[in-house]
Amino acid sequence: MNFPIQTIAPIKESATNSGKTTMQNNKSMKSKISIFIIFAFLISCFFINAENRRDQIVSDVVSYYGYLPAFFIYHDATLSFIDNDNGSLKSKYWPETTPEGKYVLKTTMGLSILYMPFFWLAHGYANISHYAPDGFSRPYQTSLVISCFFYVLIGLWFLRKLLLCYFTDGITALTLLCVYFGTNLVWYTTREAAMSHAYLFSLVSVFLYFTVKWHENPNWKNTFIAGMLIGLAILIRPTMLLLSLPFIFFNVNSFKSFLEKIQFFWKERAHILLIFVCVFICALPQLIYWHTAIGHWFYYSYTSERFYFNDPHIIDGLFSFKKGWLIYTPIMSIAIIGILMFRPAIRVFNLGILLTLS
Repeated sequence: MNFPIQTIAPIKESATNSGKTTMQNNKSMKSKISIFIIFAFLISCFFINAENRRDQIVSDVVSYYGYLPAFFIYHDATLSFIDNDNGSLKSKYWPETTPEGKYVLKTTMGLSILYMPFFWLAHGYANISHYAPDGFSRPYQTSLVISCFFYVLIGLWFLRKLLLCYFTDGITALTLLCVYFGTNLVWYTTREAAMSHAYLFSLVSVFLYFTVKWHENPNWKNTFIAGMLIGLAILIRPTMLLLSLPFIFFNVNSFKSFLEKIQFFWKERAHILLIFVCVFICALPQLIYWHTAIGHWFYYSYTSERFYFNDPHIIDGLFSFKKGWLIYTPIMSIAIIGILMFRPAIRVFNLGILLTLS
């Protein structure tokens, strides 16, 4: 059973024979070329400008990445090894200290899971080269940049697939270029490539695509993929729980459709349960880490940091010169207008996106 999507039919129709398939592939060349342009830009930035090859394990990445050398090089989840060498390793991990005096990494481990395949490639290379296999030498720094390129290209590819469900290839190609070159995604793939932004962009793009696919066909495969994607996003940043809103409110545009959605979820309760199981599976390594390192299954590692919901600074967040979203990413103003226009082609996402943004 699938949830009825009351919107205009996608522009890209299903091919019924090999000839039509070839025609569709030819018609989608513009969007493929746009992704190639972005890829060529990434490669050129990396090789032409040495500043883009600087150390990546700095700032928040220290905490995002710290799990990997701690677990697989020092084999110590408690981080007690950082007290060796007169505490010189503390600057490489920036741990928080619990009231019991134990060390804990501040951020959750979602990014370390995405970094991991590239970490092992770097570790293997470091062990057969003159670089120190310590988790922080040049191969490890470079591997994080490569991982960012890899994931952001996946995100762009699935964003392309999603857009082609509703728009022409030309509009899709232009949108991909605008999303990349018109937002801070450029910065977070060329200068601070190991930060969470590009990775979350990729996860969100893939998740939105499978949100559509799940509502068209809520089978076990689509359910598992959607569940693991949202679980991994939450493991990177717990606030990404908001990512569930476009899924929950997909194609909900009235109170009647909301009631229909509840009924639909109830009929698909086995699949919904699997999504919760997938989220728990993603969270389990973090729970085990906290319990192993500090003796608690749950721990708020951000200590004194919190949200101030009674003082949200909404106007400053949108328009201030300090960190105003629309000041430094003005192209998103067009996106907001597009959502508010409630175009039939994207009406299925409007409520979920508006709730997420608000």
